[in-house]
Amino acid sequence: VSMVAAIWICALALHRGPAGPSRRELLAVAGSHVTAGLAAFALARETAGAAPPISVIEEQLGYLPVIDGRGKTVYTPSRVFDSSTPQALELAKHLKREGATFYGAFWCPHCRNQRRYFGKEALGFVNYVECDARGIGSKANVCARAAVDGYPTWMIGKKRISGERSLADLAQFSNFPGVFDPSIEPGAGAMQTGAPCPQPGR
Repeated sequence: VSMVAAIWICALALHRGPAGPSRRELLAVAGSHVTAGLAAFALARETAGAAPPISVIEEQLGYLPVIDGRGKTVYTPSRVFDSSTPQALELAKHLKREGATFYGAFWCPHCRNQRRYFGKEALGFVNYVECDARGIGSKANVCARAAVDGYPTWMIGKKRISGERSLADLAQFSNFPGVFDPSIEPGAGAMQTGAPCPQPGR
């Protein structure tokens, strides 16, 4: 609109009659409209080219880049926002007592699902080991010694369990005391057993 107004005012300035504002005054007004129009155009371009919100990047990728204490870019798995059920929390505490370890990689979608199954409170009790050297807090050497070749991999006592597992499976493998009812877990129908994410290059 400002640009159109500027063109109209310039035309008026060039063809003005004997009465009315001076040509200089009209051109000054036109200049202000041009400035406003260019500013609006620049703002529109900047807004259109702006980076998407962090939450969108996190949702699409499943992980986030962060800067560690040494100024190096590393990657952290996406956050878990869903709350844990009481039995998921008890299972996580049981797995911790059993010395269970969850080996994974920040970029692995099966690991992402595995984390979500527990919920945010229970996840705090799970012993997670990041196997990718680019991941935050990476313990790639620990994963190599454990001969981990896919993610997720669970070590529960002497049992090695590969691939995405439902919480009911983990309860069974770890001899969870009491009854674990999978039907009360959020998204229970979506929980699955799947092949592990292979290590890059395999």
